Amino acid sequence: MEIMFFLPSIGKIPTGGNIYNRRVIDRLKNEPTVHADVTTMNIRKWTDTIANGERSDHSVAVIDSLLVAQSEGIGYLRDTQTFSKLIMMVHYLRLLDPSQEDAQGLVNERETLENFDAFVTTSHFSKKVLIAHGFFGKKIGVVSPGLDPIYRQSQKNTPSSEKPRILTVSNVLPGKGLIKMVGMLEGLADLFWSWDHVGDTTLAPDHARRFKRRLLHSPISNRVRLHGGLSHDRLLELYDRSHLFALPSKFESRSIAIMEAMSRGLPVVAYGVGGIPEMIRVPGSARLIPRDDDASFVDALRELIDDHEMRLSLGRKSLENSKQFCSWRVTARQFWEFLSASPH
Repeated sequence: MEIMFFLPSIGKIPTGGNIYNRRVIDRLKNEPTVHADVTTMNIRKWTDTIANGERSDHSVAVIDSLLVAQSEGIGYLRDTQTFSKLIMMVHYLRLLDPSQEDAQGLVNERETLENFDAFVTTSHFSKKVLIAHGFFGKKIGVVSPGLDPIYRQSQKNTPSSEKPRILTVSNVLPGKGLIKMVGMLEGLADLFWSWDHVGDTTLAPDHARRFKRRLLHSPISNRVRLHGGLSHDRLLELYDRSHLFALPSKFESRSIAIMEAMSRGLPVVAYGVGGIPEMIRVPGSARLIPRDDDASFVDALRELIDDHEMRLSLGRKSLENSKQFCSWRVTARQFWEFLSASPH
């Protein structure tokens, strides 16, 4: 099978979606029956580079959901039947995000989605939302992300005598709740703790500047360290030096960062939104807070910062829960099986 992957131009930035795409593509390229190519070119510009828009009966286009705004190019692929299948890799869509219910462009987004034969989602949550929006006639597969082998290594023991270190791994984007996190941590200034943040600041530079400015003028700024993006080795080291993981995002279709944190035995505090709840199979292995209950988020942080034994107990459950996360090899195989079975 010949597969053309259309990926966003920001493909090298380590977002969850980009990591997913790279891991799956790298493994598919090792399959003898698969020929996979990748382009980050604008879809319509790409179509101008192929001769006469000829259709290949064995060709599949897998298009990242961040490219849904390129409706003209997607419609052109459908109208000219350049590929026998159009499949969307669903990481983020406005219609999945409750905060975007009234956003401009939702109608165009739905219309563009009608061009696709099938969808691959990373969670059952995303599949249910697509069905609720009328795409029940399309084939929708759930293929969960995998966990890199490096995170299954033996853990280092974090000294209990250290001041509790809170870790957040999240790119600096408006929907990630990082500015609000500063305010929540200010409410915990009476406790001893530090906060490490890991994540890219170039995706939404204006918002990143607001985040840094908010932090600069905060009384807790001396307790916070912004690391930017980190390599796997350095991120692993930071996980193992931390005492708890906090993700203040109000929407996640899935969270590779939570998977990584749990595999390192960190207790997790997050909002129970999107696909996060279905990641939790061991009861009590994470503190999932209702989306609009910021006070309970702060309370959960306070309790875990203040109680070493509770952190250890929740961390053990967190590690046990991580054992159900699959490998990227399994993810790639399931992805391939879905593509093979999808309708022409």
